[in-house]
Amino acid sequence: MEGLSKENKKNETEKPKIKEGVDFVFEDNLGLSRIGTKEQYSEYLDTIFPDSTIHDVFYRGDNIKFSLPTDSHTGVYLTLDRNYAFRYGNKVITAVIETKNPCYISDMPNMYWKRIIDKDDKLHEHDSVVLDDGRVKELIIGPRQIHILGSEQDLENFKKFIQDDKSN
Repeated sequence: MEGLSKENKKNETEKPKIKEGVDFVFEDNLGLSRIGTKEQYSEYLDTIFPDSTIHDVFYRGDNIKFSLPTDSHTGVYLTLDRNYAFRYGNKVITAVIETKNPCYISDMPNMYWKRIIDKDDKLHEHDSVVLDDGRVKELIIGPRQIHILGSEQDLENFKKFIQDDKSN
């Protein structure tokens, strides 16, 4: 294949990227593998909240089946660390979020975060709060800004994404 540039040769051998967390979603939801691949699912995740400034996969631990609060003013705690989520319960949901104007808080003990968030009027200008204590990043966000991976809605949207992709 002499006519290919180095860049084209490199692209031929690169594997499509699988987002961190997708493996866990596929383990927990066997139906996903019947719809498409992990690579396709990773591409699909980028279409859920395309304008979000944070594109990571987050986790939430609970001891009951989690459902999003109906009150839009209730914050939902999520973390980037799946193992840390298990501290809060044996059932862990995986999600992607939409945030366009996060407020970053760091170097503050966990017990003070809630007090600061409740009292600081400047935080109300933001659509989420990212808490970073140097070890674990957490996020507080409204329920309407969360898409739960592996949910019925997610499976339907992934099917549609695959069908649309095949028709193009």
